[in-house]
Amino acid sequence: MTAMIWILYLLGWVAAADCLRRPAWQWRNADRNRAFWVVLLIMLGPILVLPYAFICLPPLSGAAREGAGDDTFVKQRPNP
Repeated sequence: MTAMIWILYLLGWVAAADCLRRPAWQWRNADRNRAFWVVLLIMLGPILVLPYAFICLPPLSGAAREGAGDDTFVKQRPNP
């Protein structure tokens, strides 16, 4: 049982490292917030590994396939 807990924590840290290695344009194009996911994965890694994998990774992978595109036009969220 203890090994399972350590594995879940390790997966949380691996997911946080994955967040940090992705470029900022990829997060913008996927309309996701990198800081939000990194903080949550470090603090609550074992709980949020699966939501990260199923909610956040598919849009990030799609943004990576599309590429950075032209720097003159970057999709940005409007400021509230």
